[in-house]
Amino acid sequence: MNPTSQQPPRLGVSTLFQAKSFLCWDVFPDQLAVQLIPMQANAGYYVPPGNPLLSIYIFYEPDAKNQSIPLFLLFHEAGHITVNTNEQSPARTLDVPNGPQRREFEKQAWNRGERLLTAFCRRQALATESVLAAFQQYAETCLESYNGSTGID
Repeated sequence: MNPTSQQPPRLGVSTLFQAKSFLCWDVFPDQLAVQLIPMQANAGYYVPPGNPLLSIYIFYEPDAKNQSIPLFLLFHEAGHITVNTNEQSPARTLDVPNGPQRREFEKQAWNRGERLLTAFCRRQALATESVLAAFQQYAETCLESYNGSTGID
C-alpha cells in the first residue's frame, strides 16, 4: 500500500540495491549491515546501537515495478543512525508510545534520511527534486500516524 496521494517516481529494484551499497560502503563503512528481504509487503526496521553491528532490515515486494517506498524506508532507517542521541537513548525513545516525543524522534530520522537520500540521488544522477518531493510527502504521511494509536515505521 502506498499512502502518498501522488505517484512517487518509478525506481527499480536495482536502485534499492545501489542505495544499500551507498549506505554500507560509502556512508557507514564497516558499521552497517543492510538486509533487503523479498516479501509481499514493504516495511523497514533499524536495530539500534548496543548490538555488535548496526543493522537495517527492509522488506520489499520483489515483483513491484516501483521500489520507491522501500527506498524511502531504507533512508529513513539510516536516518536513525545519524540522529544525535546525546540527550536520550534511542532504545528508550523507541519505547515511547505514539505522541509528540515519538513523532519528533521519527521526524529527526526522516530529516536525516532525506540528507542521505539527497547525496545518493546526486551520486546516481536521479531526478533529485521529484524523488525528494515524493520522499517528503511519504514522510509526512508516516509522521501523521504518530498522532494516533497506530504507526508506520
